[in-house]
Amino acid sequence: MAFQTGTFTTVAGLKSTIESFCTTNGWTLTSGVLYKGLSYIKLTTPDAYRLTITGANSVDFLTTPCPFSQTLYLLAEELPATYYLFVHATPDMCVCVVNYSTVKIQVLMFGDIVKVNNSAFVGGNFFFASRPTTNYTLATCLEEITDTNIESSTYDNPIYNGRGTFMPFQTYAFLVTNCYGRSTMGFHAEIDNYIWDMDDDEDRVAANKRIMLTESSISSYHRSPNQWDTQAHLIPMHITAKMEDSLWGYLGYVEHIRLIRIDNYNIGDIVEIAPDSWKVFPWVKKEMTYPNGGKPGDNEQLALEGSGSLGFAVRYDV
Repeated sequence: MAFQTGTFTTVAGLKSTIESFCTTNGWTLTSGVLYKGLSYIKLTTPDAYRLTITGANSVDFLTTPCPFSQTLYLLAEELPATYYLFVHATPDMCVCVVNYSTVKIQVLMFGDIVKVNNSAFVGGNFFFASRPTTNYTLATCLEEITDTNIESSTYDNPIYNGRGTFMPFQTYAFLVTNCYGRSTMGFHAEIDNYIWDMDDDEDRVAANKRIMLTESSISSYHRSPNQWDTQAHLIPMHITAKMEDSLWGYLGYVEHIRLIRIDNYNIGDIVEIAPDSWKVFPWVKKEMTYPNGGKPGDNEQLALEGSGSLGFAVRYDV
């Protein structure tokens, strides 16, 4: 893998840094499209505060382009900020972690998963960023984690969050009272006449197609760290899809990222399990007042604008 860290003063500068680092490490940039393996993504800067990502399935961006995008959002007063860039191979993947306002994190990532079988389905490429393209000014944060669900909501606006998700492959985004929407991210899986993890009205209430973590990954995440010795676990991100026949299909896993509870870790800490090393981050902001979150109105988690003790670790060998 390749690793680079530094600071940036504009989101346009961050865009250039990502593109340059990727092309230096085996990706190709043609007419604004970065591609390698199965992934074709485009980074744009709609204004001075947003870095937006979307995907397609050809270098000309004409083959089944994703109908939505996601974004990073940083205000002038939140800059300069620090970036951590990781580029991996086998499978190909790029992770950009942005650390700003000392304790806050936003994430942008794209690449390919390890599929359960190369012929199991068409797809396996994905992209993700921490904010939706609607209501991007509102920070999406942890609402609650249980053995079966990871739910999000939005600081200052728990009633509607534009289907924002604070981490990839989570289960639900809280929309309105007693109504839950799919976790939306750009995942390409041509199953049941769908192409991407679609962001449209018919899918609003956990409808036909939902890509998410398996229950084994979620329950392991929820039950970590170990209560006996407080040891955190590095948990693989196994991915499943709900089919139109209401059965679930296992799709594969993300190779270069692990889920980890960060009760005893801070931004940039290293976890070593030979021969691998992993660099640790919170998804939004470490907030130990309510490490598992809680429903809106039940506690102060939303006002704290945090992600509890939920974090992730990126494979790191530099």
